[in-house]
Amino acid sequence: MWIKISGVLAAAIVVLSLLFSGVNTLSAVVFGGGVAGLNVLLLRRCQQREKHKVRSAEKTLMALYLCVIQRFIAVTLLFYLGMGILNLAPLALLVGFIAGQLMLFMPELFKH
Repeated sequence: MWIKISGVLAAAIVVLSLLFSGVNTLSAVVFGGGVAGLNVLLLRRCQQREKHKVRSAEKTLMALYLCVIQRFIAVTLLFYLGMGILNLAPLALLVGFIAGQLMLFMPELFKH
């Protein structure tokens, strides 16, 4: 159910950005959402990789730190690509990214 809701929310953001700001802003919003999507995929990959391994607390914490560093570097480089090289609208890119990140919390809202 939450996938449908997040899809509707993402579509609404895309349509609103297209209606109010045009195609340039739309591409920035979609790029920001893509950055958030990649961030989620990296998080899921780290979770799956560590899911069945039995390790000491120290090794588990090290794996956690490495995952956080990988995600931080990936998001930073993609923001540089979007804002610096592709010259996308920074505010629209951040709105797309934030909306995409909020999708992470959607399942928690509907667990009750």
